[in-house]
Amino acid sequence: MIHDKKGPAWIKTQVLDTNTLEPLPIGQVGVLAHYDLANWNACVAILTEDLGYLTENGFVLLGRVKGSEARGCSVAVDQLLQSNQH
Repeated sequence: MIHDKKGPAWIKTQVLDTNTLEPLPIGQVGVLAHYDLANWNACVAILTEDLGYLTENGFVLLGRVKGSEARGCSVAVDQLLQSNQH
């Protein structure tokens, strides 16, 4: 079962086209970017190497972009996604 994820109210998540980095509409798969709307004096955006899509209630994480290095939590997510495919 796929569950929507959602960050705190001050984080905006967008899904971007992997070639152009243009925002994609709900339901289309692309790379996830997270924007910290409350942060004014440091990093305000993180472009991940994670694939996902937006939903009405948040976003769905599908795994890493093919060829990207698995790091941190993505290692566990990739293992979980692979085990669900068998």
